Amino acid sequence: MRHIALLKEPMLHEPVESTNLALHKTYKISVPPESDYPDLGGELTDGIYGTTDFMEASWQGHSGKVDRKVIIDLETPSTIAAIKANFLEDIGSSIFAPDMLGISVSIDGENWSEVAVLDRLPACGSEAKLVSFHWSAAEHGVPDGAPVGSTIYARYVKIHAIVNVWLFMDEIEVWGVAGKQAGAVELMPGKDQGPETDYLRAGEATGGIRDLMLFYNGQYPNDAGNWSAAQFLPYVAYVDQQGAVQEWLFDGGVFLALYSDKMRSFMEDPGAEPSRMEDWQWYLNKTFYEQSGDAAQLNEAVKQAKAAIGEHGYKMKVVFMIPFPSSQQMEFGDVDGDGVSENFCDPQSGQAARERAIQWYISELNAKWEQAQYAHLELVGFYWLQEAANPDDLALLDFTSNLTRSQGAKLFWIPYFNAASYYKWNKLGIDAMAYQPNHYFNAGTTADRIEEAARMAKLAGSGIEIELDERAFQQPALRQKYIDYLQGTIAAGITPDVFKAYYQGVRTFYQAAYDADPRNRQLYDWIYDYVRGHLI
Repeated sequence: MRHIALLKEPMLHEPVESTNLALHKTYKISVPPESDYPDLGGELTDGIYGTTDFMEASWQGHSGKVDRKVIIDLETPSTIAAIKANFLEDIGSSIFAPDMLGISVSIDGENWSEVAVLDRLPACGSEAKLVSFHWSAAEHGVPDGAPVGSTIYARYVKIHAIVNVWLFMDEIEVWGVAGKQAGAVELMPGKDQGPETDYLRAGEATGGIRDLMLFYNGQYPNDAGNWSAAQFLPYVAYVDQQGAVQEWLFDGGVFLALYSDKMRSFMEDPGAEPSRMEDWQWYLNKTFYEQSGDAAQLNEAVKQAKAAIGEHGYKMKVVFMIPFPSSQQMEFGDVDGDGVSENFCDPQSGQAARERAIQWYISELNAKWEQAQYAHLELVGFYWLQEAANPDDLALLDFTSNLTRSQGAKLFWIPYFNAASYYKWNKLGIDAMAYQPNHYFNAGTTADRIEEAARMAKLAGSGIEIELDERAFQQPALRQKYIDYLQGTIAAGITPDVFKAYYQGVRTFYQAAYDADPRNRQLYDWIYDYVRGHLI
């Protein structure tokens, strides 16, 4: 891939006689814009430029479906000296300009050649701004070893941008002259923009985990977040209808919680008070409490399964959440003993305070882990609980990644569908990511959502999440959505070695494993067959 960093606003350097060949030309878009921000007719090439107001009719608004490709027909093969595309960024409205822009050209509209992939450098501030991407033959050169000063000979121009929550685009310009001038190069058809992509496979990046089960052990009604070894057992190993252990099932588990015993939130939740130091300490104590703690009970379940299976050297891999230090928390608690409660809201010291809180939490967790000496568990990493990577939190995520990697631990992430920055997870310091389709929880989606999410995961180079909860026992529509996940991911080429996470409410698979109703038991047998690759 030919990457060009835009270090400054480049001059287009088009010849004096150059004109905007794209002006008033027709184009095709791979996915139409949203109905609230439609294409009113040729607005990408009408010569009218949008301002920082996203409500202006000049802007097209796009959301979802991974990416957008715009193909402009210049109507006749032409000499192209420069190409420019314009976008809006308004972070407060979840409108993000692309991190990069791919440019390709073609003579016939079928066989394409990559011109460049333009990288955008990070921008400062959150105010609404216009972002332009330029390619110039004079400045950036022409691929395929063409002589300096060459231009490109083509009829069709394609730009390719990834959608990050919302993508707003306006004018696209192609500068040059109609016909072929001296020095114009017709590129050989070859690789179109974008690298070869694939799903994330279990291995070094995932700490060896292939199938990661989410164990929610926070505060729930009726103490549903308190786990016993008997409840963990059908996750650690597959149990038959008589409850006998047969073979290993999920090879990894992540402990995580949404709320503390005070019902304060461990992640950004506008409807709840953000968690404090005492909540983080409560969670650590609950998880690591001697014999009755959740981690100790998982350790006991693995011990029992090892005795039944006979593989005495086996250890289940575990991951622990990192609560999100909300920037709305002004009274977190004193983590460094200086007598001052950490204030995450302070514009000067809030970032450092959030970093101290995470450092304190990981230090406390490591100490409890070492003290516990679990013989049947292996700590491989930490889980970034916040399900989107918003611009204000990227520095904190970078700090956390460096901290965990310095300890030889992996950092895991499971962002929601089309979450901010999901597609550049590995550039954020994340080691392993599983992408949420969110099909199960959305009444408006069909089985096509799994195909779409799988495509997004493959483009991002990530794994994927399977989603289910106890409502599938009673609601046929949700049972079918669960089936959609199993069938749809297999159809999308997600094989057993692809990294996967599994959301199941609190204990849906445990309930299914011991349910007397054969249809409910099926939910458990199906996931066993899926993990083991029997469904392929």
